[in-house]
Amino acid sequence: MKDKLLRIGTVLTLLSSMAASATDKLLATEQLYGSQVSFSAKASTSNTTLSISGPGGFHASKLLKSGIPSINLYDYGELKDGLYKYEITSSVGKKVRVEDTLNNGRGENNWHYANQGSTQSGNFRVMGGQIQQFKQPKEKPGNGLFTKHANSQDR
Repeated sequence: MKDKLLRIGTVLTLLSSMAASATDKLLATEQLYGSQVSFSAKASTSNTTLSISGPGGFHASKLLKSGIPSINLYDYGELKDGLYKYEITSSVGKKVRVEDTLNNGRGENNWHYANQGSTQSGNFRVMGGQIQQFKQPKEKPGNGLFTKHANSQDR
């Protein structure tokens, strides 16, 4: 029982290091067109999983040993209008030192190296069976809370 708890502690430590690395930088740039969800990788990745969930119990998942997988949503069933969420989890090539919590008799050498994990998530909207593209509006300079209107007077 004690051995099992120590192993669970080691796994939780690895998962927390994965979550911390997620804020460092994005793994990839999303490329969403029609019903295709793909990504342009920013760094070398391995053992990458792309998971997508959506309305009506929609779920799609794909694993790729090298690179980032892409998914055609139609291959996984009917698409309902609504918000879909994706998540990418991957090894990014960096190795991190992990202290073993189990006393295995190695004393100061009670550690090993493991691949550093990284994750990225986002969402997109499907309407009429197609992924919708929305352009971000550009703000004009000076549009804020403290702008002066043409008919305002200085006092």
